[in-house]
Amino acid sequence: MKLIIKKILAVTCLLGMFLSTVYPVAEARYFGYFSDFWVYRYGNQKTGYVQKTVWNGWYVINLGASARGTTVIHQLIDTYGNGKSEWNYTETGTQNNYYTFDCNSGGKYALQMHLANKDSDNLYGNWSPDHY
Repeated sequence: MKLIIKKILAVTCLLGMFLSTVYPVAEARYFGYFSDFWVYRYGNQKTGYVQKTVWNGWYVINLGASARGTTVIHQLIDTYGNGKSEWNYTETGTQNNYYTFDCNSGGKYALQMHLANKDSDNLYGNWSPDHY
């Protein structure tokens, strides 16, 4: 019995060490027209929001303090995957405004983002329609 408990503790310890080294995942989901992008870590934990105001030609990203220590790069895209903004960097724990171009009022847009400190073109791919 003691041997089994020791093995369980060893596996739990190794799992905990692995999970503590995993980078936070930033995922944004868009709920309806002119709504908010909610930003999550690990798929469930809400950390902040990205507010889209396309009719004024800008959007706001606020990752919140709970995701601090990370830099995120992001771009607004339309349903065809065309870029509607420059690639922009945001430090977590800050809020910044970013200009868009050629966006229409009532259009559907998604935020393509990945962690800037990772070697990847786009960790989250071109998002499928369920992210709009």
